Amino acid sequence: MKRKPNQILKGILLSAITSMFGTNANAEGKAIPTIRESEENEMKELESSSNRMYKNVLKMSPSGNIVAINSHRSHSSHRSHSSHSSGSYTRRHSSHYSHSSSSGYGTSTGNTRSTTTKTSTSRNSSGTTSNSSLNTGTLSSLYSSAKPIDPKTVNMGERTMLINIYGNDINQLVKLLEEKLYIREKWVSKKDGYMLFDSKVEEAVKHYQKDAEIPQSGQIEKAALQALKLWNKEKTTVILGVRDLFYSEPQLMYGSDVDELVRLLEEKKLMAESLEIEKRNGYAVFTKDVEMAVKMYQASNNMPDTGRVDEAFVKSIKEKK
Repeated sequence: MKRKPNQILKGILLSAITSMFGTNANAEGKAIPTIRESEENEMKELESSSNRMYKNVLKMSPSGNIVAINSHRSHSSHRSHSSHSSGSYTRRHSSHYSHSSSSGYGTSTGNTRSTTTKTSTSRNSSGTTSNSSLNTGTLSSLYSSAKPIDPKTVNMGERTMLINIYGNDINQLVKLLEEKLYIREKWVSKKDGYMLFDSKVEEAVKHYQKDAEIPQSGQIEKAALQALKLWNKEKTTVILGVRDLFYSEPQLMYGSDVDELVRLLEEKKLMAESLEIEKRNGYAVFTKDVEMAVKMYQASNNMPDTGRVDEAFVKSIKEKK
């Protein structure tokens, strides 16, 4: 006999609260009954209303707790996340709203200020998930705090040197490669007054890496740079044209570039095949006989007969048929 008066009182109370909120119940789909006999019936009704949208609806639990719902979509996962609360209908829905606002935008209506955050979800070692938010203003300040590299002051080893970068460190690298007989400085192009890590530099780096029997990446980092500094240039397989060749005593020049020169002179019939070529460390030596053959080629091709093998001489003898 007491149930009916209680239901009447709850109905009167709900009507009064509806007037206070100034809210009209406007449910899309079948409305959820505001009075339920038990928690079991409540959960069944929630399941049956899966995927329906409810707007401006007030709900009352059997215990008397009342919730105002604005644009709430019921879904089948409601039971799983609401079961973490203590059993209060109000606390379950509070948890649900927190869950639904973690999609990248944290916005609220009414008098509450709207905010926008970048949200990420991570799982810790215990298996629980946690959300961390980073304000977009903070993110942009982190990017702006990164100090750009100044090409005027950057030194070798402060960054990986690779194709298309330029600066003081590339200047130093080119000089080092020239010292180790891998390139001529004047072959390298420039940008804003600094040496550019162009294809010529990349080719020289790969040549060194091949000689040193390390991966030929064409890039050079701090460890490889230190090895290049200690490199013995007598081990360099010098390409003809990288340095000028000439006869000088007592320091006679030898190397793979002298080997290539001797082969070209023999092809042009400028050196007798019977002539024994002096060797040092397995390479041909630029002797007086080699100098004489160079002078013969220069004289027959209207070039100054200096006996010196420079870039112009190398270009001429390679192109001459």
